[in-house]
Amino acid sequence: MKYSWIIILIGAAVLSGCGQGGDGAPEGMPPANAILARAVKESVKDTVELVGSISARDKITIVSELDSTVTTIHVKEGQKVKKGEKLFELDDVRTGASLAEAEAAYKLAQLSHKRNEGLLKNNTISQQTCDESEADLKSKKARLGLAEDNQSKTVITAAFAGMAGERSVSSGQFVTRGQKLLTLVKTDPLDIIGDIPERYTAGLANGLKVEFKTDAYPEKLFSALVIYVSPTLDTGSRTVRIKAEVSNGDGLLRPGMFGRMSIVMEQRDNSLVIPESCIQMQGSNKMLVRVNKAGISEFVPVTTGRRFKSRVEILSGLEEGDLVVVEGWQKMGPGMSVIAAPESADYGVTPGPVSGDTK
Repeated sequence: MKYSWIIILIGAAVLSGCGQGGDGAPEGMPPANAILARAVKESVKDTVELVGSISARDKITIVSELDSTVTTIHVKEGQKVKKGEKLFELDDVRTGASLAEAEAAYKLAQLSHKRNEGLLKNNTISQQTCDESEADLKSKKARLGLAEDNQSKTVITAAFAGMAGERSVSSGQFVTRGQKLLTLVKTDPLDIIGDIPERYTAGLANGLKVEFKTDAYPEKLFSALVIYVSPTLDTGSRTVRIKAEVSNGDGLLRPGMFGRMSIVMEQRDNSLVIPESCIQMQGSNKMLVRVNKAGISEFVPVTTGRRFKSRVEILSGLEEGDLVVVEGWQKMGPGMSVIAAPESADYGVTPGPVSGDTK
């Protein structure tokens, strides 16, 4: 196999030196039918494929901070809510009474301290008595703050915009402090989490593009951006955890979904691409059949780059617009006239004899 390329080139030299017609093809040799394609410029991506899972960036359990009775439930399970929107209301009779008591005590302490300040100026009372009234005023103000805080806790609101999960209580139910009421999940944006092998860590950085597909929507491609690269590797799997942010305004994605991540490590615009079936292996060399302007076959060595979707990137050996043989090169020798088969139309090549500028 190592010497087959040399033999082919020797054969090409022999054919080119004897019995050729005016167009460079051997006389008497019938033209070869082949499927042809053009070398075209495309954008090529170097990607890393891995399994990814959807995760909610923010997920909280909403609990009661009071011992009270649920009076009103404003949210339904699975409902989208806005930040600050009411979710639950608790009975506020006790908290309201405590607040009123604290307000009255604070106002009385204010009046008492103000009066003592006036008496101190007239040397009617001691400095100690005035200081004690000031301390009492501060104590009453602190108690008022606690009462106001307890009163505010009777109305439970959403800490962020998201989706309500499963509800754990019913209206009229008595709940204790710390009891779970509801889960709240932020669904837009979401994180796609994956573990990438150690050998790719050198090219990892925030801002890399990520393409994500899931079996739930096989025809849809979701776009994301890397927002986190772990500073450490997992010592067991020798992988690095990454997170990519994906927009989910339409609500199609849900936390817990699995899919396939494609991380675009590098993107090269205007790369030369041809069908992969054009490539012939001659030992360690890669060759293909190019059809020149006169419609004559030429066996040409090439250097290939990335392979993707039945196509291959050509790094050297071809130019944009060159015609190459996709199928039919197995029975073809160098220096043969080539006719484009009808299937060539699928690759943008007009069927029939090849002549003139192939670019």
